[in-house]
Amino acid sequence: MSTEAKLTVRQIIANHFTRKLESAEKILQKFKEGVEQDPEYQLNWADNAFRATAEIVVGRQVLHLIDDNTFEFNFMGDERLVQEVSNVLLGNIVNKAKNIDNKSTSVSSNFMQDCLLASRTEAYDWVKSFVGLVE
Repeated sequence: MSTEAKLTVRQIIANHFTRKLESAEKILQKFKEGVEQDPEYQLNWADNAFRATAEIVVGRQVLHLIDDNTFEFNFMGDERLVQEVSNVLLGNIVNKAKNIDNKSTSVSSNFMQDCLLASRTEAYDWVKSFVGLVE
């Protein structure tokens, strides 16, 4: 029998998004360093930096939502916490879908929005996997 304390869903979610955030920050830092060395090459492969940036934005959003200092989420049980985080992410996804024609003249801005949508959808799917498993 393990003597380690059982992690709460809040802690599992926080750990997951903290790891994703740290990984994305490393990718973005490597990109920044690469731009200093060879800007043309790095910008040819900037798609990873866009994806990492999207992971950072979404990771920070989720971590802010579940932070113990965020009043609305502070006293929620696991089931409600999962539902509320899922609802926020789904709201972002639906909002983007409703405004699908809202495109920029900037290719990179549009790609960033696509990366954010993909990151939010992935985060939503992951968080939603807890529904029915928590009380």
